[in-house]
Amino acid sequence: MKITLTRIVLFLLVLATVVFLCWFFRVILMYIICAAVLSLVADPLCRRIDNLPIYKGKSLPSWAAALLTMLIIVGVISGILSIFIPVLVQEANTIANLDRNQVMQSLQGPLDQLEGYYTRFNIGDDKPFKEFVVDSLKNMFSGGEVTTMASGVFNSVSSIVAALFSIFFIAFFLLKEEGLLKKVLLMMIPKTDEKKAVKIFTESKQLLVKYLVGLLIQFLAVTTLASLGMWVFGISNPLLMGVLFGLLNLIPYVGPLIANGIGIVIAITTNLNLGASEWWPIALKVLVIYSVVQFIDNWFLSNYIFSKSMEAHP
Repeated sequence: MKITLTRIVLFLLVLATVVFLCWFFRVILMYIICAAVLSLVADPLCRRIDNLPIYKGKSLPSWAAALLTMLIIVGVISGILSIFIPVLVQEANTIANLDRNQVMQSLQGPLDQLEGYYTRFNIGDDKPFKEFVVDSLKNMFSGGEVTTMASGVFNSVSSIVAALFSIFFIAFFLLKEEGLLKKVLLMMIPKTDEKKAVKIFTESKQLLVKYLVGLLIQFLAVTTLASLGMWVFGISNPLLMGVLFGLLNLIPYVGPLIANGIGIVIAITTNLNLGASEWWPIALKVLVIYSVVQFIDNWFLSNYIFSKSMEAHP
């Protein structure tokens, strides 16, 4: 085929149109991608449910199998949330019922050190340290800031709920109509390349499912090790700490660092009634446990799990 200036311009126009449409409908496109991944992961479970003989050898309708699959996934997510929410409520109640005088006495030493740094580096423009702290807290928790923060949290929760509903809604129909995703993709492939495309799609689907199953096994293994470590060393809420690390550990590089920071904060706020001198050993225990579990995961678990699930070299 001869390449002409007209063909090049036409190709660039089509490409620019596709890029613009992807950007303009980026939220919907993201929902569809997430739903497609979710349906691919849930497809083996849905097919098993679909093939189960229910009555006189007859199986469930496709819509019922898809609905039951989505309910199982929602149940798993709800189970994970049921671990976090009660602990967060308990944390809020613990902080609300603290003896503030005792906490201030515990914080006196660290505050004296902060005041020394404050004076040495002239942070507050010659303003007294206590006045600087009080003014900062007033600005942080002023009526406008609290309203803005509350509005932001409400909007975020509303957006997350709407996104989850959209993703599950789309995933339901992808599961109900078996092969729908493949048919949609094949519509964009020339007839001459359909056989290759079907082969690539099938192999990619199998590989993606194996990879996500490997991630699930890794999450369960890391969560179990971290929870056991927290329980052995007497850290409060060991299951929460384990699930937190198991989830964030799936994020490459920065995930474990975030988990360490959040885990230390949770461990200290749970024990605010203790003196400041008792917080450092608790923080050190959390840091050591997470570091050891991450070392085991990086050098042994990940290599073994993914070499088995994806038949890849460690």
